[in-house]
Amino acid sequence: MNRTEMIFMIAVTAILLICVATMPQYFFIFVFLLALALIVIAMSLLAKYRQKYENRKLSLIFCILAVILFIIYFVNSVYLDFTNKGSTGDSLLLLALFIISICLGWFFEKND
Repeated sequence: MNRTEMIFMIAVTAILLICVATMPQYFFIFVFLLALALIVIAMSLLAKYRQKYENRKLSLIFCILAVILFIIYFVNSVYLDFTNKGSTGDSLLLLALFIISICLGWFFEKND
């Protein structure tokens, strides 16, 4: 991550922290966006050490897992919207697992 991107990410993180403090009704949205910003920062720091962990099979497995988790998340969200019987907790867990599997798929991907 170059200097401009790092300044941008620090600014985004600061803005999101201010939003969390000033608008408590949107707390979960801003915390989710803040977590995504921190994941991007962590991924950029891990990019320096990624070459010795490259593995195409693991990358493919995590990408397929991400697709499956997204489909399950989508079906759960539709079920929640139309029947009001879905589980919001499960949706958040599935979304978190989806993001983690995308990050791991990226981490093990080979550079060409």
